[in-house]
Amino acid sequence: MNLAIFDIDGTVVNSVSVDDECFIQTFMDLYQIDLSGADWNDFEHVTDSGLTNGIFLKHLDRLPTEGEVNRTKDYFFDLLTSRVNEFQEISGASEFIARLGAQKKVLIAFATGGWSRTAYLKLQCLNIKVIDYILRSADDHYKRTEITKLAIQAAIEQYDIRHVDSITYFGDGQWDLRASKELNINFVGIDYENNGRLSAKGAKNVIKNYLDVDEKLIIKKVGF
Repeated sequence: MNLAIFDIDGTVVNSVSVDDECFIQTFMDLYQIDLSGADWNDFEHVTDSGLTNGIFLKHLDRLPTEGEVNRTKDYFFDLLTSRVNEFQEISGASEFIARLGAQKKVLIAFATGGWSRTAYLKLQCLNIKVIDYILRSADDHYKRTEITKLAIQAAIEQYDIRHVDSITYFGDGQWDLRASKELNINFVGIDYENNGRLSAKGAKNVIKNYLDVDEKLIIKKVGF
């Protein structure tokens, strides 16, 4: 059996700009922390929970309380919900996922650095039936590699997989590439802005979007 693991922001949904703006606004409104000039690559763990921990440590010299984390999640979710009409599909993503999942011996799962409620919100905007897929998020762990490992483990257990032939992660961020290298799994980069950053970091298989992408060719190319 082969596993295809998808990130969400920038990989399936063009939501990175809106997500960043809402995240930055959340910390300004709730904690008066200005993140307007922040570069997420400067943080060790680029997930919603990892960033929240890192921001608190950097600006307040402590970790957030459980109440502050929940408050942050709720405020951020409400901001995103108010701008849900701005989410756009990475061209062809939902159809590609459906076609790939229809292939024999291929299972789909999602491993996102976002929190689960916001992840569900974005997938529902694409009419992707979340209930059909395994999803692990920043609610499960603050580290991206651990989130991906949890998604893999959940797929193995839920589908009673006895042997995994290959695992491929689809992602748009440099942190996605690093996590794939750390886990020694295949990586397909999504460069929807055509900025070449993933290729410059050594990614071998990079596509702009899913239009006219043959899932059988992808399967063959990455070793499914």
